[in-house]
Amino acid sequence: MRGRKPKEGALRPDQRKPVKELVPNENADVPPLPEPMDYIGKEVWPRPVSEWWSSVWLSAMANEYQPSDIHSLYIGAVHLAQSLDADVRPADRLKSAQQWQSCLKDFGLTPTARESLRWQVAQGLQAEKRTEEIRAAKAPAQPKADDVNAKIISLYGKYS
Repeated sequence: MRGRKPKEGALRPDQRKPVKELVPNENADVPPLPEPMDYIGKEVWPRPVSEWWSSVWLSAMANEYQPSDIHSLYIGAVHLAQSLDADVRPADRLKSAQQWQSCLKDFGLTPTARESLRWQVAQGLQAEKRTEEIRAAKAPAQPKADDVNAKIISLYGKYS
């Protein structure tokens, strides 16, 4: 065998697939949902479905979608709507919920799905903000004016 010996149960570092870092899609244009009468037979989409639809298109994963993917996402919206519909039999609601979860996995909308797709959401700005918050919390508090130790420290500061 040529090259380095592989680790037990893992690929060598030079054989791992690279991770694709996705950038948040905060200012994206959210395409409209189709007419609900055509898909679910109701006048309007349930509020959780429209909120889910917006969150999908504002997510970092939406940058990876192809134009033809919108039709599969429509079906995901239908399954979510059917899983929330109280007029549907519980067994059918459960099947719709499972199909919706499958749609989430197919489009990388769960952490485990992103891991299997080797996608990682960029967290540079979030990490930088969190670091600043931690540093601000660790910053030494300004001494009080009547604190004896503060007076001694300020006295030594004058002569150093």
